Amino acid sequence: MSGAVKSFDMWRTRITMSLKATPDRIIDHIPSGYPNNIRWNAGHILANFYEKMEPLSKENQRLDPLYNDLFLNGTSPHDWDFDQVPSLDILIEELEKQNDWVQRNAGTLVTARLETPFRSMETGEELLQLLTGHDCIHLGIINGIKYASGISNVWKPEH
Repeated sequence: MSGAVKSFDMWRTRITMSLKATPDRIIDHIPSGYPNNIRWNAGHILANFYEKMEPLSKENQRLDPLYNDLFLNGTSPHDWDFDQVPSLDILIEELEKQNDWVQRNAGTLVTARLETPFRSMETGEELLQLLTGHDCIHLGIINGIKYASGISNVWKPEH
C-alpha cells in the first residue's frame, strides 16, 4: 500500500475520532474568529473529497448535490435551513465510507492519471496527498473550535 493511502487512512481516522468525541452542544457553535462550525468543516471535507476524486471513481459514487450547496467553498452555516443539513453522525458515516473507498481502490487510485490536472497534480496519488493535507487543515480547525468552546481533550467524549 502506498504511503499516500496510509497517510490518508491515518488522518481520516483521526478526523472521525475527533468528530465522534464532539459534544452535540458545540457542533453548530461558531466561536469568535471562526467563519464556520464543526458540522460545516466535516461536510466540507466530505464534499471537497467527492468533488475532486469522483472522476477517478469507477463506482459512480455520488454525493447528494445538496452537500455542495451546504459545504463547498463560499458556503456558510449562516445560510442554512437546518432541516436540510445532515446530522454529524451521517457526515461521520460518509467520511468513513470515503476512507473505505480509498482503501478498496488503493491500487488503481495511486496509478490513475487525471484527465485534467488539478493545481499541477497529475495522478490520483498526488491528488490524494493534496486532499490529505486539506483534511489535516480542517482537523486543526475542528479541534481549534473545540478548544475555543472549552473542550480540553478533543479526543475524548464528555460524560
